[in-house]
Amino acid sequence: MEQVKQLELFILIAIRNNRNIPAGEFYKLFDQNWPVYSHRFNEIITEGIFIQSTLEHMPELHRYHLTRKGKTRITELLNERSSEISVKLAQLKHGKYFTSAPGWNILSGMKGFFSLFSTRYISKHSGGENGLTAGD
Repeated sequence: MEQVKQLELFILIAIRNNRNIPAGEFYKLFDQNWPVYSHRFNEIITEGIFIQSTLEHMPELHRYHLTRKGKTRITELLNERSSEISVKLAQLKHGKYFTSAPGWNILSGMKGFFSLFSTRYISKHSGGENGLTAGD
């Protein structure tokens, strides 16, 4: 899932799950990450995905509320993410999805061992300059 869609999904989930948060405090839900989310938030304001409505217990405050279009959009994004996760799980289950961890792995370690061993062995038996033996 593209990062833009992930940001949008997180914003829409936050709106859906935090119905009693005043609009002026909504950004606090994202802590120090709000600058990352705010750009996408400002883009989707104009798309009609959510609106401001008054809080029932505090009519002077407003909250964000998903529109029908917003509810449809969150469903689309969740389905897309779910499909991607299903594909990755199937790949893992069938062993088709393999990523190597950065750094040392067994093959590079074996290659290094055999390179060192063969260098020492050749030096010993060819009368090499350094005089290393297999036991060094």
